[in-house]
Amino acid sequence: MLVDQARNRVRDLIASDIYEGQFGTGTTAPQPTDTALETAVTGTNSSLSTTKFDKQLIFTHSLANTEGNGNTMTEFALTMNSGSTLLTRDIVDGTPKDITKSFQTSILIFVE
Repeated sequence: MLVDQARNRVRDLIASDIYEGQFGTGTTAPQPTDTALETAVTGTNSSLSTTKFDKQLIFTHSLANTEGNGNTMTEFALTMNSGSTLLTRDIVDGTPKDITKSFQTSILIFVE
């Protein structure tokens, strides 16, 4: 059994490697073999804020109303190692992005 102290150490290791979040316009279902967003949207990659709880992490990515406009955001990813290694890729509701919208996306990781 992995004890709570070890789980929190794994949480801390993951938190130290996460680099940024980014939106894309791809629509294919995520696969374990994915290495990048299907269609990354330039200018939507940015650093994250990280909040730690017992055996949990929340990564929050903010996209200003001036960023990514003219695209329908349908995928989101977290990357490690200066943005070169994909950690997560998720399909999200297709939301058209324009100057009237700012996005805030949060990803919860629970270490069991």
